[in-house]
Amino acid sequence: AGAKLKGELSRWILGVRPWDFALIVFAESHHGGHTLWPLDGPLGEGVPPHALLDVYRAVDQALGVILDGLDRSDTTVAIFAPHGMGPNRSKDYLTQAAVDAVNRKFAQRNGGHAIESQPTRRSPMRFLRETVPIRLQNLVAQSVPLGVRDYVMNRSLTAGHDWSQTPALAVRGDVNGYVRFNLRGRERDGVLEGADRRAYERLLTECMLSLRSIETGNPIVSGVHLTEGKFSGSRSGLLPDAIIVWTDEPQTAEVDSPLLGRIRGWDDTGPRGHHRSEGFMITLDSDSEHGTEAAPMHITELAPMILNRLLGSQPGANGG
Repeated sequence: AGAKLKGELSRWILGVRPWDFALIVFAESHHGGHTLWPLDGPLGEGVPPHALLDVYRAVDQALGVILDGLDRSDTTVAIFAPHGMGPNRSKDYLTQAAVDAVNRKFAQRNGGHAIESQPTRRSPMRFLRETVPIRLQNLVAQSVPLGVRDYVMNRSLTAGHDWSQTPALAVRGDVNGYVRFNLRGRERDGVLEGADRRAYERLLTECMLSLRSIETGNPIVSGVHLTEGKFSGSRSGLLPDAIIVWTDEPQTAEVDSPLLGRIRGWDDTGPRGHHRSEGFMITLDSDSEHGTEAAPMHITELAPMILNRLLGSQPGANGG
C-alpha cells in the first residue's frame, strides 16, 4: 500500500513543475527484504510464502505509474539499488561468546588464569540484554530516545569486565562481526601491545577459522581481516580492529571448534533477510540502445555519472 501511494504521489509531484533532478526512494523493498525474506524450517514460519514478492510487484507497478507520466524524449531515468538482499547469514550473535573463549585461551597460553566466559562483575544491563526476549527489547528501544538506546547497548557490552584480563571485546555489528582490542595506550585500561598484540591477532584468526556448524560441520567463518594500517583517516582508531566475515552457512545456535570447544551465542539471530554487496542499475535514455549491457560500476561512480549528465545538458558544458 505504501509503494502504491508513493508512486501516485511521486507522479503528481513530478508534474507540478519542471525538474532538473529528482530522487525517489522506495524503502518498501528494503524493509520487506529484512522482515519477509522466505526461509525454510522453523525460521520461515509466520510469513506468507509470497509476501516479499507482493512487495516487489507493488514497487514495480509504482515505477510504471511514474514512468508513464514522464516525457521520456528528454529524460534520463536510472532505477537502481545500491545493494542486494538475501537470507540472513550473519552470525554476529556468536561473536562475543567466541571472543570470550579466545580470551580464555590467550590467558592460558600466557600462563595466566582462565578468564570467565562471562564478565566477572554483575552488570544489570548485560543481564537484561541476555534474558529479555529480543522482540520486547525492540519494542522498548523504539519508545526511547536514540541516546538512551546507545547507552544501554554500550553498557550491555562493556559493563562487568575485568579489563586487566580482557584483551578484546566484541562490538555489535551487522553483516560482519567486529572485534576491538583492549590496547595499551589507546584504551584507559589497555593490556595488549607489541608482541602480545600480534600473538592475540594470530590466535583470534586461528580460532575463528576453526568454528564449525553443529548441524553440518562446515566452517562458519571465511576470513578475519585486521584493519590496522588499512585505513589512514583521522578517526581510524574508532574502527574495529578485526572484522569477522561469515560464510554463507545457515545460521546455527551452536558451533564447535577443536580449539575452543562448543560455543553458544545470544538468542538473537537478527532479521530474516540481510544485505548483499551486489546491487543493480537500469538506465533508460532516449540516446541509448535498448537491451545493451554496461560494464559493472562502483556505487561511488553513481553521483559523478548523474552530475556529468546534468552538466552535459547545459549550454557550453563539456560534461567533464
